[in-house]
This record gives sequence, C-alpha cells and structure tokens, in this order.
Amino acid sequence: MKYFLFGALFCLFSSCGMTVVVGLANEPIRDYDIAIQTAQVEEKNVLLIFCLDNCKHCNILKKDLPTIKNANHYVVCVLDSRENKRLTGKMNIKKWPTSVIITVGKE
Repeated sequence: MKYFLFGALFCLFSSCGMTVVVGLANEPIRDYDIAIQTAQVEEKNVLLIFCLDNCKHCNILKKDLPTIKNANHYVVCVLDSRENKRLTGKMNIKKWPTSVIITVGKE
C-alpha cells in the first residue's frame, strides 16, 4: 500500500501565504493553505492526498498515514474532495484516493 501511494498521480504546483499554523505531530493537516504555509516554513514539499469518506481504498490509505507522516521530506495533507470541490476541480481529480506532490517555493 505504501508503494501505491507514491506511484499515484503526481503534479507540481506552487503557492504562497502569510500565516503559519502547524498541525499535531501525529495527525495530517486537513487544510490546504495551512499545509502550504507549513511546508514553506519547514522547507518541505506537500504530500496532498484527496480522499472521500465512503471510499474503501481511501480508508485503507488513511490507516497507513502515521507511517507516511513520518517521512521527513513531506508535510502531509489529507483533503476530503467533497469539502474541497474548488481545489479538487482545479487539480482535475477524478478518482480516489489521489496523491499529489506539491513543490513549494519553486515555479
């Protein structure tokens, strides 16, 4: 399952922000803007995972998140696609779960 995550669809985007709020150590961040801001401060990339609450594969992936969260190279952000329709549409997400790597600070 861990290899499936990194074999998923990858895209590169950049963004900026001002306020920084850091999530709990063992919990993924659930807000896109906070994930981007945290990644800028920590100089890391964002591992953005789009899920649905009723998706069997999404729920399996969420159980593996504590091991993924410990990856030193990423700020992990899990978003429910129904609650983040604008971003889901912007990134053309059509299947779940979908993982996106966002390189912060690079254009």
